[in-house]
Amino acid sequence: MLAHVSIGVRQLDRALRFYDAALATLGYQRHYTFGEGAGYGPDRHNIQLWINVYHRQDQRPHAPSSGAHYAFSADTRLAVDAFHSVALRNGGRDNGKPGLRTQYAPNYYAAFVFDPDGNHVEAVCFVAAAPQAVAKPEQAKPQPVPVKKQIAKAPIKAPAKSAAKAPAKAKAKAKSKPKSKVKSKPAGKPAKTKSKSKKRK
Repeated sequence: MLAHVSIGVRQLDRALRFYDAALATLGYQRHYTFGEGAGYGPDRHNIQLWINVYHRQDQRPHAPSSGAHYAFSADTRLAVDAFHSVALRNGGRDNGKPGLRTQYAPNYYAAFVFDPDGNHVEAVCFVAAAPQAVAKPEQAKPQPVPVKKQIAKAPIKAPAKSAAKAPAKAKAKAKSKPKSKVKSKPAGKPAKTKSKSKKRK
């Protein structure tokens, strides 16, 4: 219905800091800045919001209307949450935390803040929340049959060639043993043999 709206502010620099940050969460950027005003929109050919410093005829800053309310469209509920959080960090004041307002519509998800000049602004999303996937109970997976690990046996060493070494060891032992002295009988005189023949007289 509306091509654009205009919001009155007292201090342009303060308002720019607030709207630059808050509207960026909804996909809007500032495309024009001039004198005492600025223009925001999805692109420079579609400006949907103007902010201006207004003055009364007596040249005093114009106080924002207490009945004015400005709602910005958000594509997702997460964008509404971000709008509210960023707005409060850049000079805004809380006027309604993010959440469903079913009194307006079944999927009316919105957040409300006051800008630094007291203007009542809002971010709203009409998209229903995505259904949460119900986690299915995990089926027990068959456990793999454990494979017995083969114990690596140490290679059997070939027996030492003891047969070949045995004679050598025997010779060594023989050499090491002292030779026993055999007592030999002294050579005696030859035994006298009695002659059976009698002496002749």
